[in-house]
Amino acid sequence: MGNGYFEVAGRQFPAVTWYTDPALRRTYFCLMMVVLTSATNGYDGSMMNGLQTLPPWQEYFNYPKPTILGILNAIMPVGSICAIPFVPYTVDILGRRMGILIGCVIMVFGVILQSIAANLGMFIAARFFIGFGVAIAHGASPLLITELVHPQHRAIFTTIYNTTWYAGSIVAGKLTGLLFSKL
Repeated sequence: MGNGYFEVAGRQFPAVTWYTDPALRRTYFCLMMVVLTSATNGYDGSMMNGLQTLPPWQEYFNYPKPTILGILNAIMPVGSICAIPFVPYTVDILGRRMGILIGCVIMVFGVILQSIAANLGMFIAARFFIGFGVAIAHGASPLLITELVHPQHRAIFTTIYNTTWYAGSIVAGKLTGLLFSKL
């Protein structure tokens, strides 16, 4: 990009400054909320690892054996795999925003169920729902971003989307560390 132009596919277009355009500012602000869906995966992975180190969690679930710990971690990707047949139809028929909403609602249901889990069965079911919802939300989010972001800013926005996984992971690690320090 130079001299007030940017290049896409070998063609030059006038440069667009997002912060001077009120419509782009509003759009990008809304899309930053969509970008945060990527952080949910990083948050969940780090939180799950952190929880397993906490003595109260281990005691509550009767010191689960490695096979149980394996299923607790593997069931989320299983939920995501089970969602694959539904993701393209949800996102194409109901739309990107509705796909994100449906995925997030399923994730929130899973988080609530996980938070009130009275036994390992409830905990495993909750993790399955979280994985199912993650697949739908993560199937719709990058599509919505790339469709709505101006072509000049598309690479930046999609890069930010992919790196927020680490932001979620860091937040979960810090929260688990704070929780552990209080015990």
